Amino acid sequence: MRRFCSLALVVVPIVLLPLLPVRAATVLDMPEFRMDDPDLAGGLKSAYLAHQDGRYLEAYATIKRAILDDDPRAWFFLGWLYETGRGTQRNVASAMHAYKKSAEFGNVTAPFRRCNLLLRGTDEQQQEAAEILTKLAETRAADAGLMLGEAYALGLIGDAPSFEKAQKWWKGSADAGEARALINLSLLMEGKYGFKEQLNPDAALEHLRRASEIGNAVAMAALGSRFLNGREGLRNEEKGLKWLRHAAALNVADADLVLGDHEANQLQNFVQARTHYEAAIKHGSVAALLRLGILSQRGLGAEANLDAALKLFKQAAARGSGEGAHLAASLLLNAKSDTNQAALTAEGYRFLLAAASQRTAAQVDLALLYLSGRLGVADPVSAAAWFDRAARLNDPQAQNNLAALFESGTGVTRNLQSAFNLYRLASRRGHPAATTALGRIHERGIGMEKDRITAWALYSVAAGLKDKDGARLLGELTTTLDAIELSAARKKLDEMKKLPNPIEKKDEEATDPAEGADPAEGTTEPAEKEAGPTAEDSPSPPVPTPDNP
Repeated sequence: MRRFCSLALVVVPIVLLPLLPVRAATVLDMPEFRMDDPDLAGGLKSAYLAHQDGRYLEAYATIKRAILDDDPRAWFFLGWLYETGRGTQRNVASAMHAYKKSAEFGNVTAPFRRCNLLLRGTDEQQQEAAEILTKLAETRAADAGLMLGEAYALGLIGDAPSFEKAQKWWKGSADAGEARALINLSLLMEGKYGFKEQLNPDAALEHLRRASEIGNAVAMAALGSRFLNGREGLRNEEKGLKWLRHAAALNVADADLVLGDHEANQLQNFVQARTHYEAAIKHGSVAALLRLGILSQRGLGAEANLDAALKLFKQAAARGSGEGAHLAASLLLNAKSDTNQAALTAEGYRFLLAAASQRTAAQVDLALLYLSGRLGVADPVSAAAWFDRAARLNDPQAQNNLAALFESGTGVTRNLQSAFNLYRLASRRGHPAATTALGRIHERGIGMEKDRITAWALYSVAAGLKDKDGARLLGELTTTLDAIELSAARKKLDEMKKLPNPIEKKDEEATDPAEGADPAEGTTEPAEKEAGPTAEDSPSPPVPTPDNP
């Protein structure tokens, strides 16, 4: 009766993006350094080329030798190296000094980079940045207003974030022709910076429309997604597709991603969906790698090709996608080979480890892999460690599986109290098998007095969740109850249904584990007399590594 989910092929649906997330047009995270001046020469050119090739020590040494007191480009370059710690130890004070010198000799970008650093400093430095930017706004309203708006929205200037001041400065920047300020105003009105009392979806949409009409491709994609998939009354497929196609023509990856989702989900045109996903991949979309991989895996829009799917998932994993690593692991661990099975399992294990650093579902699958013995020998101790990690992140499957380990004493010290607590936590999150397990504990009196009435109610809930074991046990128990007991059991079930969570016992004798407490720690009846130490008292199982599975 103690059931684990099997390590099965991970199937991820192609999910339609309801609203394309818009990233703030931030100026507090400046882009990579570039110097496109065709007149670069001498030491400055040599230093820049060394930097572009990744030879940062040489770049720093060269620019230090070549710098002239009145060369704003050289001072700016030196400031960049100090700011990023490339070729030298990172030194914010030296970076700000170099940017100040660059600004004094006429570099128009340097004061903004200096203010970027000042805004991350002390209260006095933040105030200095506010004064510099306010002065700059007199002649450079677009750039200065964009940065000031962000600083006030994030609370970097003043005692707290200010909606009014952020709005004021972004409006000034927008009026000066800065489309990115309109994007930020849209986010402000959508509540992305907080200020929930100021929500104004219509104003947010209008800001995106203005940004789109002056040519901002990111705004076009966001506006199109809102027309295509937004709230009732706003949706307009024709307008949505128009703006998304404009954005896609301007190489916005997210626009092709949304268009591909529309083709796949709404129109079931997987051939066209693949075309959009391929375009999005060319422009850097990791999500499109996953979607195209899923289409290849399922044979949608072309013949199924697991090798192509695996290649795409690996590419996504290489770019930091935990989902890509999980999908790659799933294909590898479910692949069959007469000659290469061990190598496939080892590679799948490595990808699953990578995925487990980001995804609780991967942590559960990794634990199941340790239990399976497919790595050479079953390792329930490591399995328990990974189940515990995911259980603490409120994953109901992990809670159910860890409960089963505590109930049987597999990989952990047997502890029925911890098992009961974990089953109950998983059941409250709608886990069918955990609900059945709670019913079994009550029916059989495992570590507690038998309670067939509560057991029948719990089996009923589990059966309603399509749990086959729960339905079977419900049928078996029903045949043993007399009319009075059945009436009481139905009344118990009715009481459960009236509660916010149907498996809560109205007359619980014990309190829940505290929020954030160890879910396996014994806090709730039943208490078993010979139960060993709780999970909190037990030594933590070692976290496995590729070198020590």
